[in-house]
Amino acid sequence: MKKIILSAILLLALLLPAFSEKEIKLSEDRIVVYYFHAWLRNLACTNIEEAAKKAVTENFKKDYEAGKINFKVFDIDKTDYAHYKDEYDFASERALVLVQLKAGAEVKNKVLQKVAVLAEDEKKLAEYIVKEITNFTKKEKE
Repeated sequence: MKKIILSAILLLALLLPAFSEKEIKLSEDRIVVYYFHAWLRNLACTNIEEAAKKAVTENFKKDYEAGKINFKVFDIDKTDYAHYKDEYDFASERALVLVQLKAGAEVKNKVLQKVAVLAEDEKKLAEYIVKEITNFTKKEKE
């Protein structure tokens, strides 16, 4: 019986990657949308994260699928990520930061200052994030 269970687990482990979400190959030249949050989260935190993720994956779908823009979430209370708060100089426990990479190296960034204020209004928050990403990517293409 143990052999059957172990065989089933092994088979499942081998097959799971085939059913996982489509892997996206990231470009060396890309825009990264970082969402930083504290360990303890509230509704505003989740609203910002959801709006940002939706903005990237839906409004910039073509670039997202091509690996030209991606979205990452970090808990700044974890030691490995705490340095970002000083690096990007944001005062709040949550921040949305746009970063431009060229050949894998950061060349510019922008902290979106209004996300905390707009967190309670999903429509305005979404519009603000899309507008800021659009302006940031326009400047990157110029």
